[in-house]
Amino acid sequence: LRFESKHTQNHYKKIELLYPNASPQESKPLINISFLMNSPPDIVIVPRIPDIHKSFSTLLKSIIYSAYSFPRWQKHSCILSAAVEIFGEDETKLYTFHDDVKDDRRVKNAYHRVSQIIQNAFTAVQQMVNEWRQYDSVYQLWDNRTLS
Repeated sequence: LRFESKHTQNHYKKIELLYPNASPQESKPLINISFLMNSPPDIVIVPRIPDIHKSFSTLLKSIIYSAYSFPRWQKHSCILSAAVEIFGEDETKLYTFHDDVKDDRRVKNAYHRVSQIIQNAFTAVQQMVNEWRQYDSVYQLWDNRTLS
């Protein structure tokens, strides 16, 4: 993921999280974050940060969870393994690649790298909002007397 920040003419700024290694022609934003000044001095972030965080968390978890769809084969064959009864429990267990995927060091490292990139994006968003608030406190940009 990578950042691009764009100023627009409509009194808001947009941050885009883009797919890595994509050319400018094929690079489509993964997500757009807009800063709106609807009722000064309030700055509205669209979509809300908690909503974005929840979406990314769900996406990352579902990628790992998708390994449940791949059952293991029986030993030395290409035959899918059958569900096994577990002693003392009512349910059966189907062995899948989920346990291997979720415990793999490379998957964990990638998960944490993506989480850090997302956290860095949220930090950049918050810094941008803080900068705007700082300008308002110094220059009274949204003072009703200067707006009229």
